[in-house]
Amino acid sequence: MLRRVNSQVRRGIRYWPVILSSAAALVPVAMLLAVIVLIVKGSLLALDYVGFHDMLFTGKFSATFTNPPYSYGLLGAIWATMILLAVSMLIAIPTSLALAVFATEFPETFWGRRIREALGVLAGIPPVVYGLVAVLFLSRIFAIPDFSTLTGGILLALLVIPFMAPLVDDALQNAPNELKEASLALGATRWYTLKNATLPAAFPGIVSAVALGSLKAMGDVIIIIFAVGYVPYLPSPLWDITGRGAPLTSAGAGLAGSFSRGGAPILPESQAWLESSVGYFSALILLAMAIAVLCLLSILQWRSGRLQKTAAE
Repeated sequence: MLRRVNSQVRRGIRYWPVILSSAAALVPVAMLLAVIVLIVKGSLLALDYVGFHDMLFTGKFSATFTNPPYSYGLLGAIWATMILLAVSMLIAIPTSLALAVFATEFPETFWGRRIREALGVLAGIPPVVYGLVAVLFLSRIFAIPDFSTLTGGILLALLVIPFMAPLVDDALQNAPNELKEASLALGATRWYTLKNATLPAAFPGIVSAVALGSLKAMGDVIIIIFAVGYVPYLPSPLWDITGRGAPLTSAGAGLAGSFSRGGAPILPESQAWLESSVGYFSALILLAMAIAVLCLLSILQWRSGRLQKTAAE
């Protein structure tokens, strides 16, 4: 009997690390589910009083920080989110790829080492510094319009590049060396080997880096508040990037902040709760857009993996 008890105790001790690690892995999942539930619950008031169609498919917006009567069309914020993401990624992806390629192909050179050091320093700069200093720098040195979508996209790219470039660098370094060595042994140039062997092998890792960088750009609030403000609107024409249209992050922050400012209510309580609920709904839309981005990039990863497997066979 005593031997059986000791055996059970030893078995329990052996399984405790597995149980604890499994519980720790479930904590982020539980937190994400709790956040989703809170966002959905907070959006119910806006869905009841404003309506899904009016918030999602109309661009008329007039809240506390604009002029009454109150309208809460978020179509302009959705469009601004996509435009800001496109501008920032058009700058960040090629720049991060170029920095990673240089740091990987020339790691022992002076500039290769300096690039790695610079990326480490830039990654530690708080976003508020970009928001306060870089807006003035861009407007005065490069004559870029103050408080515009272009300014916000450039600042988001500066925020994302130090985050993406090391991830792309890791993807390039983890590419199989056999492909590179075989290509060079057959007489191919370094550029040909990079283009036809290293980059295709590292493509899944590059896609992961782009996905994480896109989510970081979509979720930033501080830079966007300084660059474009709180008010969303649909530009005319739609591709105009010199206007000042707020994305879902800053528009939602402004709506949530309308409940109180400086410790004193600035709206009747019912209207304050309504604007706060619209802010929750903007967060729900942003979450859906982030999931869509992840799904799209996951499909790209799956397709690239299938192509690599077919080529290997």
